[in-house]
Amino acid sequence: MQLSSGVATLLAATPSVARVAVKNAPSARLTDGVLTIEFDAGLHSQISRGTTVLTAMEPGEAIRLDGQRVVDRFLLIDQTRETVAGPHGAGHVHRLRGTAAGGIEKRVSVTFLDRYPGLALLNVQYRNVGATPLAVAGWQTATHDLLPHPDGAWSFSGASYPD
Repeated sequence: MQLSSGVATLLAATPSVARVAVKNAPSARLTDGVLTIEFDAGLHSQISRGTTVLTAMEPGEAIRLDGQRVVDRFLLIDQTRETVAGPHGAGHVHRLRGTAAGGIEKRVSVTFLDRYPGLALLNVQYRNVGATPLAVAGWQTATHDLLPHPDGAWSFSGASYPD
């Protein structure tokens, strides 16, 4: 784990090395045949349904440190895929791991279940693998803006109010 932290520190200290590392780093394309989530080398993501791109490649997840510093770019280190079976049926879970300057590790698990095509379950975890304590002020997960569509869009956002 310290190697990952050291790599992130090196990349933060040398932006030209970081650009080359991100350009040459792996990316990931996760799909169940209906919904596709693509991650670039910096763990930014884009969502598509079939051949229709729904969002831009953007940071879907981020962690906000005390002092309001937002960390949303992580160098993708590795990824795995395994078959799972549980109470909701069989499927596949994809696990991605990345690291950022300051010793922050991000782990993203995306589960597609065969019984529910077009549904992705996300689990995002952050871990401090550095030597310095970090104060976390907040985080965001699965925050994407839909691209404009010529026919517009409609959504229902239910809410409860005390009145």
